[in-house]
Amino acid sequence: MSLTEIPATTAEVIAIRPGPPLAGAVTVDGSKNAALPLLAAAAALRRPVQLSNVPTSADVQAMVTLVQQAGHRLARTVGEPSTVLFMGGGIGTIAPEWFETAGRIGDFHRHIQG
Repeated sequence: MSLTEIPATTAEVIAIRPGPPLAGAVTVDGSKNAALPLLAAAAALRRPVQLSNVPTSADVQAMVTLVQQAGHRLARTVGEPSTVLFMGGGIGTIAPEWFETAGRIGDFHRHIQG
């Protein structure tokens, strides 16, 4: 009978000892999936709304453009580009080429239809 030698392994051990409670703040990046329905809801209100921590993804930018095409006035603030300001507005006419763009936005119909 032959014996097979098993190589020695080393494992890192992290010791966790109780200490004082943690305190502080953590900033979490904005979520496209959270921003899209909020943009649609803000447009439906037709009054001034400020949304913070809005990501600059392609889907969010497409939604911002669609909302602008629909006649809403909105802008990203200079000092904080993750903030979108809705300044009210009405319903305009969306150019036909934007319907294709709307179809490419993840879950677009779900955001608009509720």
